[in-house]
Amino acid sequence: MSSSNDPHSSENSQTDEAPALYNPESVAIVAYFLTTVVGSWLILKNWRTLGVTQKMKSGKSWLYISLTVNSIALIIFFQGGDGLIYGGVLRLLDLLVWYFVWQKQQVQYIRERWGDVYPRKICLWR
Repeated sequence: MSSSNDPHSSENSQTDEAPALYNPESVAIVAYFLTTVVGSWLILKNWRTLGVTQKMKSGKSWLYISLTVNSIALIIFFQGGDGLIYGGVLRLLDLLVWYFVWQKQQVQYIRERWGDVYPRKICLWR
């Protein structure tokens, strides 16, 4: 059976070597605990490593958006009273939007390109 008829082969398939990347699924866990600012920074670093210029530009925007939203959430949170709830809800909404709109794009890109086989950097320690 030729590889062009193989439904499991991808256009970009395994011909080009994968660079070492932060696992975007692990980045989501890091973002949950350390905010989407850290998650956006790690995802941006991956796009830079991959050399995807358009995603790098979008990544910078997501980093600034995350920084702004998380700063506002922190200010609201420290107002006390209902601010504890509103700040927490804002941070949760930020995480959900970030995850489904931005972060999942990189998961899909990497899976389509290399599947689950690529060298991984350890989040925050390298």
